[in-house]
Amino acid sequence: SGIGLIIINSLAISIEGFIADIISEHLDNGELVKPKEIKELDKISWEKKVKMYNGLFQKKLEDYPEYKSIEVLFIFRNNISHGRTHTEITKTDRISNEKTVLESVNKNYQIVRRYLIDKGLLLETDISSNVETLWKLNVAAFLFHEAEKFLFAVVKENESNRKLGIVTELNMAFQRQGI
Repeated sequence: SGIGLIIINSLAISIEGFIADIISEHLDNGELVKPKEIKELDKISWEKKVKMYNGLFQKKLEDYPEYKSIEVLFIFRNNISHGRTHTEITKTDRISNEKTVLESVNKNYQIVRRYLIDKGLLLETDISSNVETLWKLNVAAFLFHEAEKFLFAVVKENESNRKLGIVTELNMAFQRQGI
């Protein structure tokens, strides 16, 4: 399970870095030099990077089909990196003795849980399990593939004329010959 957590965290870091690089390269272009904004990129949240990206380029990040997966990835990573414990509960009706489905106590973990169930990556169940975790390897693999599709689509469709180095780095990171 630890491998899944490492992959999830690393994916979020990588996506954030590539989007920041695209923004930085674009701002560093002759007419758009804004050194203060470039320095601040390392300090701002993912949400602010998305807003900044969307203000610079025609196609918004939310317009990519994989964006919902990326959004869930960041919700997940933020909970993990802030040390939020993942706890699950079910409720049993005293009269009928019927159990509810398993839910995550933390609302952000529940968003992740619901998304993964909807994608068929987790089973909806009323029994807690050490096997059916949010960070199991098939979840990490799914998020990896979503991140790969997202990054390549963003880089391919991005209109910046300063993206060649980023395209090269992305191809090297995923061991591809070219977009």
